[in-house]
Amino acid sequence: GLRWPQERYAYPRDLIPELPDSRWLSRLQEFRFEVVHRPGRGHSNADALSRRPCVAADCKHCARAEEKSAETARCAAISGDVTGAVGVAQVSVEQLHDAQRANVTPSWGEVVPLGPIAKALRSNWASFSLSDGVLCHTWEDPANGRRVFQVVVPRALRGSVLRGVHGSPGAGHFGVTKILKHLRQRFYWPGCRTDVELFVHCCDVCTAKKGPSRAPRAPLHPYQCGSPMERVAVDVLGPFPVTDSGNRFVLVAMDYFTKWPEAYAVPDQGAVTTADILVREFFCRFGVPEELHSDQGRNFESEVMAEVCRILGIHKTRTTPLHPQSDGLVECFNRMLAAQLAMVSDKNQRDWDRHLPVVLLACRSAVQETTGFTPALLMFGRELRTPVSLAFGAPPDGGGYASDTPTYVFAGISTPSSALQPVCCRTEAEACVRHALLWGPVGGGSEGLAI
Repeated sequence: GLRWPQERYAYPRDLIPELPDSRWLSRLQEFRFEVVHRPGRGHSNADALSRRPCVAADCKHCARAEEKSAETARCAAISGDVTGAVGVAQVSVEQLHDAQRANVTPSWGEVVPLGPIAKALRSNWASFSLSDGVLCHTWEDPANGRRVFQVVVPRALRGSVLRGVHGSPGAGHFGVTKILKHLRQRFYWPGCRTDVELFVHCCDVCTAKKGPSRAPRAPLHPYQCGSPMERVAVDVLGPFPVTDSGNRFVLVAMDYFTKWPEAYAVPDQGAVTTADILVREFFCRFGVPEELHSDQGRNFESEVMAEVCRILGIHKTRTTPLHPQSDGLVECFNRMLAAQLAMVSDKNQRDWDRHLPVVLLACRSAVQETTGFTPALLMFGRELRTPVSLAFGAPPDGGGYASDTPTYVFAGISTPSSALQPVCCRTEAEACVRHALLWGPVGGGSEGLAI
């Protein structure tokens, strides 16, 4: 250890050492010593002494080591086996009742020595109630003011819930923010944010497939829409490995207002195939959009697509060549879709088209950071049932679809500009802090690249 920094910077080509190495060199200059190499087989005595157990009762080093070991064990207990195909086990009502009854409510005398979390739960006891024999927690969503009835999850079932909302077939291996919002729509337990962060960071699939994205970004310029299907972005993702069904590409279509994604596995990206899928599968199912936005690919700029837009009365727009930033909504979704398909597909990657609908289910039922709602809620006025909802049961909705939906969904849709303006400003500020800009402040009336 002492000899390495000396030998590394002993030649003129390494005149400027790195910061940690320079600290080592400056520290070593205070001493006069001679480094003599000794082979490892001659260090058996020192090696045995390094493994000698500590006899001190109040050793701070041992206490820190025990805390780190306990944290690692907790991480392993929460994460479980997330590398394989994770399924959601069916939990009966009797099992849920038994697990909840095991957590006996303590008195104030028992709660006071337990810490701030226990005292906060005891003081907030009015928010807990029984519904059909199941303990629920009432929580008001700060994004839209909606009251949500959450099932209180005992400690024995929290690992299964986390595996269901993150690693199940309909979960999508999302990050901490989306998983936490998804979980809070149905479940509650104290310290759930810490458990979600620990579970996501310990997921082997996410660690292996998701890499860091620190590329420099241009200034953010949000594009706002006023209603569903006002502006739709389309793009082709691929090529992927050819599946057993002969598919190689993915045709992606995404609504700018609701963020509702559609993706179709196609064998090629020809103009006829693209136009046929958009007309039969997208336009006939969701309606004709006012504006269709794409890059300048030959399939989107072909005469076939131009004729389709002319007949249906669609205003066609396009991005600048080699600069797809104005199509950022679908480009970001493509990156996320490719990462999720890689995580759920087999090793040979020949069955990704079979997993595509399940991945889309996860994307449609995840809360969007921009709107504060799920794409399904803004598109259809209701939430989608996911596998974790069917396995653990959905909490009571507190009034039903007809009475609950207009109070927070339709009110948000009626004034989208005023509702989304604070979110857009916050997103723009976060983007400037999180990413290094390509250039300095934009002047002379220029604007950033629109997404």
